[in-house]
Amino acid sequence: KVTCNRNMYGLVTGIVGLVVSFLISLFSSLGKDSALITTVAGFIMAVLYTIGAGLLTFDNGPATYVGNHYFSAWAGFFISFAVFGNVLKEFLGVGGAAAASDAAEAENGGEAEVEMDGI
Repeated sequence: KVTCNRNMYGLVTGIVGLVVSFLISLFSSLGKDSALITTVAGFIMAVLYTIGAGLLTFDNGPATYVGNHYFSAWAGFFISFAVFGNVLKEFLGVGGAAAASDAAEAENGGEAEVEMDGI
């Protein structure tokens, strides 16, 4: 029963991750994405995958032995934190395109160069 509940949690976490990523991708392609919503969704997924990796791979969980289940639990954990880190940096304006445009603006005396791809 405990193993079944842990497997169910892993399945639900994967489905939630699939739905959340699909919705964020859809809104992004429609131009209606929000950095706050993306950051919050990234945080929630990182928390869900952290709990999932713990439940599935520790304390006689169903993925204590190395195999597909084990690797997918830990891959979800690491990927969710990588995504969360990237969207958090974008939200806070640290690194990436925001910092590069700020640096270009500072170098050009307050005038930022406009890239043709952004037009």
